[in-house]
Amino acid sequence: MALLNTGISLPSLDIEALYRGQSILAMPQRFIVPGKRFVLCPTGALWQGLAPVDVYQPAFLAGQPQDDSPPGMTRVRAWAKCDLCQHFTEADKLATFSQHTIWSATALVEYLQRAGHVFMAFFQVYHLPEPLDLDLVNNGPVGGFVPLADYLDVEESHPALGEAEFLRHKRQLLDLKPILKAIAVPEEVPEPAPEPLSTATNPVPLTPPPRWMWSTVMIGMTTLAGWVTPATAPALNAWCERVCSFWGFLTANITPELI
Repeated sequence: MALLNTGISLPSLDIEALYRGQSILAMPQRFIVPGKRFVLCPTGALWQGLAPVDVYQPAFLAGQPQDDSPPGMTRVRAWAKCDLCQHFTEADKLATFSQHTIWSATALVEYLQRAGHVFMAFFQVYHLPEPLDLDLVNNGPVGGFVPLADYLDVEESHPALGEAEFLRHKRQLLDLKPILKAIAVPEEVPEPAPEPLSTATNPVPLTPPPRWMWSTVMIGMTTLAGWVTPATAPALNAWCERVCSFWGFLTANITPELI
């Protein structure tokens, strides 16, 4: 149970949609702290004096009832608790969001251009046990707050939407994203098959190293290792000559095809 002494002034058709569970959104003039509670007070006025055909989606307007408030009185049938409040400043995002609301994109974008921002409040709505006719001195501007003469006892026993259904609608609205343009993906061009290696490739000739290189390398390595001294180098040099002659014989008579 809660005691309410404040109402929010909204167009009659907005409140009708909230009452029926067709919508969970309202457009207040300023940010509403989540958890705040209000009586839903209908008014015949619309934003910026626009006509209903310019404000609402055509499918929503069909079959909407007329305001049945007695002359000089405001008939209230529901109250609401704010669950979330979002702030829009970009026309593209607001136009995308409007596709899932009762309002037309043109009307919301025009409102944004005039006001510079749009607040969207997510309302959990509850029916009153019986309609009440309130004598409101001033309904205030559309989306504004209205003080009540007396406190009103309310309960959450008659929700317009069950908790699960409300959360489903809320998630659908929060998950909305701008439509992305398709990105052209270039067709994949197959890579050319590698050419087979030619079997007629010319063999690389096996050229023996110069004899002086053999002699120099062998003498240097054996001297460094202590196997030979400069005095025995001539004999080692003669041996290197014989190795080089044998290498020349191999390279002249053995081809790669034989390996």
